Amino acid sequence: MKQSHKTLLLWVLLIVMFLAIWQVLQPGERKQQVSFSQFVSLVHSGQVTDVHVKDHEYTFNQVQDGKTQQRETLGPVADQNLIDDLQKKDPSTGHTPNEKLQI
Repeated sequence: MKQSHKTLLLWVLLIVMFLAIWQVLQPGERKQQVSFSQFVSLVHSGQVTDVHVKDHEYTFNQVQDGKTQQRETLGPVADQNLIDDLQKKDPSTGHTPNEKLQI
């Protein structure tokens, strides 16, 4: 193998390793997983301020001690009963079919 090929391979390897480490250490928006029953309890206690539903994935903001944390859970596909239940807690809840549910 030629020296130039080895050098190029080394640079590619270094760049890939740098990107992998950077992805792991990047403090981006990491969502904490919670159970669906815990999500429902949080909704009933009034700690949930925003819900986005896509298929079975629920992404929401939880307000606790004045701090907002983004969390997610997996649950059933949002049907009208679930939407009605969420709207009972917050009348401003809106729902766009097949996209997202917002509180």
